[in-house]
Amino acid sequence: MSPYHPNVTEIFQAARNRTGVALITYALRHPDNDTAVGMAKKYCSIGCTPACPESWQSIFHLPNFGANSVYVIVFLLVLDAQIWLGIRHQTWNFLGAMVPGLFEEMIGYMERLLLHYNPYTENDFLTYLIGLTIAPAFLTAAIYLCLSRMVARAKVSAGSKKDQRDPFAVLKDSRKFRTFKNCLAVSTVLIFIRSIYRVVELQGGFSGKVVNNQASFMILEGPMILIAVIALTFYHPGRVFGGLWASTGKANGAIILYDDQAELTQRGGKGGFQAEESPTPLGGRR
Repeated sequence: MSPYHPNVTEIFQAARNRTGVALITYALRHPDNDTAVGMAKKYCSIGCTPACPESWQSIFHLPNFGANSVYVIVFLLVLDAQIWLGIRHQTWNFLGAMVPGLFEEMIGYMERLLLHYNPYTENDFLTYLIGLTIAPAFLTAAIYLCLSRMVARAKVSAGSKKDQRDPFAVLKDSRKFRTFKNCLAVSTVLIFIRSIYRVVELQGGFSGKVVNNQASFMILEGPMILIAVIALTFYHPGRVFGGLWASTGKANGAIILYDDQAELTQRGGKGGFQAEESPTPLGGRR
């Protein structure tokens, strides 16, 4: 039989293990040496030898694998739906706010899955923390864009002639639009509740009781954002506004007001109201 020759990977892993053992041993003997402890933590894992103390962990609980996996999958599905709806209805600015927010949420929970296997890794902890902290800011921006479009359309509707039927005047009295406004309100409240929780959570630092209470995290962090983004997906502004979303705020041209109420209602029932552009603004002046 030919002699066994270890490959490069095995040699590197053996050297790394020896380095890790030496650093962990030294840090255990000198716990006040922050530099040594910081270097040793990079080699720590659950069940390693010598065992690293829990005080070195970046997070003091093991994130639930099943629950965090569900969050990753659902946020991925919502992200796919938002991309599809955004492209279909050409709500580019709303899409530009939702995509990074949902992506950060998904990355944050993926990092929590990694922390389930190794709570000592600082990079995974920071990525999870930063991702779930920043993500709601983008989602709030998406809600703000919806509110700004509503205000802009209301101004156009108020400035139209009395003998003209403005599509937005009909839209805002529809059941779909009322539900859309309720979804915006609910999403805003849920994100606000989550933000209050985050302030309380981090008040005691990363080693505090609240930040390491997995039950409160699973109730006041994930579900709050998840319900908010699902509501913004089912009642996507592109589905509600239709062509009125793209036409709002354009400097050149104006909204053609349909004379046929039945046609307007029919268009509104098939995925939102449609609007066309006229080269002459309302009022007959450029």
